[in-house]
This record gives sequence, structure tokens and C-alpha cells, in this order.
Amino acid sequence: MKIFLLSLFSVGVISAVGCSDDGRGALPSVRIVPTLSRVTGLYFDKGDRIGLTITRPSGNYVANHPMDYDGTVFLASELAWYDASEGTATLTAYYPYSESGTPTRFTVALDQRDGCGPSDLLGAVQRDVVPGSAPVGMTFHHLMSQLSIVVENHAESPVAGVTLSGAVAEADVDLSVPKAEANPDATGVEIETFEVDAGLRYRAVLVPQQTSLTVEVILEDGTTCSKSI
Repeated sequence: MKIFLLSLFSVGVISAVGCSDDGRGALPSVRIVPTLSRVTGLYFDKGDRIGLTITRPSGNYVANHPMDYDGTVFLASELAWYDASEGTATLTAYYPYSESGTPTRFTVALDQRDGCGPSDLLGAVQRDVVPGSAPVGMTFHHLMSQLSIVVENHAESPVAGVTLSGAVAEADVDLSVPKAEANPDATGVEIETFEVDAGLRYRAVLVPQQTSLTVEVILEDGTTCSKSI
């Protein structure tokens, strides 16, 4: 039996643009029109939710306000801009939304067999925004890293799964930059990867870090083969 593993880290960058007047009155609603990609697809899906914080000189106007994607824009029907005379704003947004608050610490899923989306933390910040009907341009960034694994299996038994061990799963997050770094107090864990192409390509979203990983391929007959990277 011979198994060959080819591994590659890649970090993606995505972008988004802003809002428009909804015609309800002098103060337009806040809307975000995304033109972005993420690990699990080319676009946001209908029903996806981001968290938005708007900060003005006097403090937060809204904090961790949920905005839902309707297939075209992110919006929250009750969220309108304040009067422009109150000064400029800083907009901070992230995905996926968390009811517990804007994340300062984020943990990737240990079981990613059903998909990497929940582990794909995105962050965006835009400063000196003047409230109004003009769209707000924002650039979203993938704050995690993606590991892709290609398996060349010369054994008779099919591949049952691929796991990773040694990576830290917890990140300290600063969305004002935005950036994410591995929590220095966390220890390495085992992560089950997502099967992209059956028996051939696998993927996991990891916290950015420098570390030694062990990639283990498990065959259906119980045989395993591992490689350190």
C-alpha cells in the first residue's frame, strides 16, 4: 500500500460594498451588498447572517446587530442611519453571526465533515464613513487558513476519512484590524476534515499558526497512514 499526500495552505481575501436609501424618509436604512467569496462557495447564501457594529464619536450606535442576506443584500429593516451631523462612523462586520456578541475569541469546529462554513470567520472594517444614502465599500477578509489535502490511494480499500492533529483550534480575534492569531494557551487538537471529492480531496479550516501537523488517512478496512507536515 502506498499513499501520497499533497498539502497546501491558502488564505483568501474577499470584498463587499455598502448601503442604499430605502425611501422610508430622511434617514436611509443601512444595507450591505456583498460581492465576496468564502471557503464553502462563491457567494453568501440566502439566510446567512452577519453581525454589524457601528461606532460614532460618542460611542456605539449599534453593537453586534444582526443583518440577514436576502439573496441580494444584507439588511435589517429596523436599522436606519443616524443624522450625518453627529459625525463619521466606523463599521465593523463579521461572519458567521453569534448571539453571544462580537467575537474576541473564535474556535474552529473539531468535526468539519459536514462542511467548513461555520469555521470560516470573516472580518471587515471601514472607517470615516459619512452616514447617508451613498453605498459603503467594505473589504471582508478570511481570518482563518484553509488546508487542502490530496490523497493518492494505491490500496484496494477506499478512504474512509482524513484527520488532522497538532493544530490549535482557538484564536484570539481583533476585528478592528481585522486579524486572528492562535491562542498561546491552547493545546493541539484533532480535527476531522470535509470530503470535497470522495476518496481524493479533503479540506479543513484552521486557525493561522506555525506548527507541526499530522495528517492521518483512514481506510475502510481500518488501515491508517500518516504524514507529518
